[in-house]
Amino acid sequence: MKKTRKKEREMLSYEDKPIEEYERDENKKRGKTALPKGKVKVIAGIIIVLVIAVGGFSVWRYISPNALQGSVASSRAKGNGFPVEICGKTVNEGDTWVLNNNFAYVSETHLQVINSNGGLVVDERLSYASPAMEACGNYAIIYDKNGSHFQIENGSGTIYEGSVEDDIFAATINKNGDYAILSKKSGYTAKLTVFNRSHNQHYAYYFSECYATNVSINSDLTRAVVCGLDSRGQYCFQSICA
Repeated sequence: MKKTRKKEREMLSYEDKPIEEYERDENKKRGKTALPKGKVKVIAGIIIVLVIAVGGFSVWRYISPNALQGSVASSRAKGNGFPVEICGKTVNEGDTWVLNNNFAYVSETHLQVINSNGGLVVDERLSYASPAMEACGNYAIIYDKNGSHFQIENGSGTIYEGSVEDDIFAATINKNGDYAILSKKSGYTAKLTVFNRSHNQHYAYYFSECYATNVSINSDLTRAVVCGLDSRGQYCFQSICA
């Protein structure tokens, strides 16, 4: 049997050929093409930027000003555990929410935000004749159903107080802190006023047939949905585009 002599691998020292040139030649022999150093650095840079961006987005909700403010307020409030006695005689089911991981409620006399230890993060006496609350995320709007005044809360206290021209029917707020108010308007069945998070009017809409009773807005303020009753007493829904 004829023996086949194996091809001997070329043996070189670092002095004979630079290691980069040697590896490039070996890759060529195997049919591989090495990426230029510049492209490798660009790809590595993109990967690092993506990792930082994803990580930053993940932790932002914990280190944002609103989150930190709520956390500091919560940690300072010391309580004696539960049960906790409410202030006021009644609390409607719709007037409760979770703000900055704390329980919030509105009674006929008070707004209170309570942490997991039963401590009062917010304890505010309300001057409204008939207070109501709507909330989303870490924001809440509290308004007077028999008046024109309202206030915006972020879970650690009041961040804005305002009013509209006429009595308020209903109000809503989104997770960004934008809000909308349904109110009376002379010559119309209702008026919708939408405000951005800076408390500037974004747009207004006047109703002539629908007696609006409730409203919802989306996260970018491009659309509102209103429900109510028409002149025949039947339910009506209306979608409004900004």
